[in-house]
Amino acid sequence: MIRSFLLSISILMLILSSTFVLCLKSPPKTIAQTETAIATKQPQLSSDQNHTLTRTTKIIEGGNMSIISKLLSKVIETRINKSSSLLELTSKLPEVTNVSYANMITQKFMGIPQGLDLQKRDIARNILEKDEDIASIFFLIPKGDTYMGEPYPDQQQLPRLNYADRDWYKGVTRTNDTYTSTVFLSAAIHVPAIAIAVPVYGNSIESNVGIKVNQTSSPSIVGYWVGIINPVRINEDLSGFNLLNSNNKVLLIDHNGTRVFESLAWPKINVTSSSSSSSSLFNGQNQNQNQNQSLKSFSYLRSVQNALEGQSGSTVELIDGVKTTIYYYPVQIYPHTWALLLLQTSK
Repeated sequence: MIRSFLLSISILMLILSSTFVLCLKSPPKTIAQTETAIATKQPQLSSDQNHTLTRTTKIIEGGNMSIISKLLSKVIETRINKSSSLLELTSKLPEVTNVSYANMITQKFMGIPQGLDLQKRDIARNILEKDEDIASIFFLIPKGDTYMGEPYPDQQQLPRLNYADRDWYKGVTRTNDTYTSTVFLSAAIHVPAIAIAVPVYGNSIESNVGIKVNQTSSPSIVGYWVGIINPVRINEDLSGFNLLNSNNKVLLIDHNGTRVFESLAWPKINVTSSSSSSSSLFNGQNQNQNQNQSLKSFSYLRSVQNALEGQSGSTVELIDGVKTTIYYYPVQIYPHTWALLLLQTSK
């Protein structure tokens, strides 16, 4: 029975992570190859795979809560790190590393005009079409000014040009590596969001484009490829697993101890229309600037502290005065460790 259960779990994780493996096998070198890699990212489940998923769900229902928390953490890892890998993959394309229109950046367009650098915009639109977790994509030059954004209305509606004060900008410039931000809140529609920033390297930059780079390193960083993740969709998909009952709740906590999402905490929001949401996601205030009921800190919980230290287990703690059994598990969101909490309240 145990062997059958573990086999079902393994098959489920294989199905969910197949995209991640496909993206890492052979980095594309052209736009056409990139489109092919992106297209393979979301395979359709066969009838046998659907049967396996259903069977695994039925086995888990009423089963070991520690195993459920581990399973959910791995699903979240796969989803976010898949988007991160896709951004890394496309950041190496010559169409992305080319920033020859940087001298056309103006506040009038909050970047370059819509009709410029169409190849980079096409790549961004392909990513948005194929990865529904990514709400918008921006390219910034090294000093933090916006070069371009897709969808274009999101670039056009930006309230300012420079974003060097953002957590994700500070992180990617400090590490010179892919960086996932803390959760921040959309100022317009109050939706939590995450930014994944990837450094883009190029061999050289002409001085007349006004970009200052470190000339002692080769190749040099020519900009940052930034994807804005809307975790509401991930939350909705987890709810679709039907693993939990009315006494259970799932919390995803970022590396600062702030809630990214809470299962069934918000009404469903149409996140397919990026033009109505992603610019506000890009400009959302972080948790230090705009605390409200949607951005809540759980850093006081021992379970959160343990998970952020890479530990897993269970404990009983008070949440809002309610005695709650908490199953916790670390979630590896590069370069941080986040926490997955599975809450079980007393009936």
